[in-house]
Amino acid sequence: MKSVAIYCAAKLGNQPIYEEKAKQLATYLAQQNIQVIYGGAKIGIMGAVAQTTMQNGGQVIGVMPKFLVDKEIANSDITELIITENMSQRKYKMIELADGFIALPGGFGTLEEIFEVITLAQVEQLNKPIAFYNIDNYYTPLFQFLENCVKTGLLHQKHFDLVIIDADYESLLNRMINHKKQ
Repeated sequence: MKSVAIYCAAKLGNQPIYEEKAKQLATYLAQQNIQVIYGGAKIGIMGAVAQTTMQNGGQVIGVMPKFLVDKEIANSDITELIITENMSQRKYKMIELADGFIALPGGFGTLEEIFEVITLAQVEQLNKPIAFYNIDNYYTPLFQFLENCVKTGLLHQKHFDLVIIDADYESLLNRMINHKKQ
């Protein structure tokens, strides 16, 4: 795995552990020579991931649609910033560039982006590892909901099993690296 897309918030939130753990992951990715592909902002958890990766000698590619360049404060202190016309182009560019995908704490945008790649894997249009870094059980209620989807017969267990869930970044990355092609 040479690159990983990180989906996360353009805010820091009110739990300092999210930023702290995101920086630990970013440091580890830089040490492993795994390029970070992310949303391109210099603010929030996104900015913390990019800045930490760069500070540790890593490579970072930001992908941001034109209309967010000023709003989310585009990061020019990274390896490369790609400007797209819209959100759809941003998502597909990130999918194209990444060998794997990790969701960190975030809101609607983070969920929308990670669920798009999960859906592509479900319909066999994508075969790359997809993971949730479950910092401080942030995503546990979501997994409980998805387990209920399986229980009620609206989601196949094999599709839920496409997702790697881990609260330890080293274990998470190792599981992604060892992902078996379907």
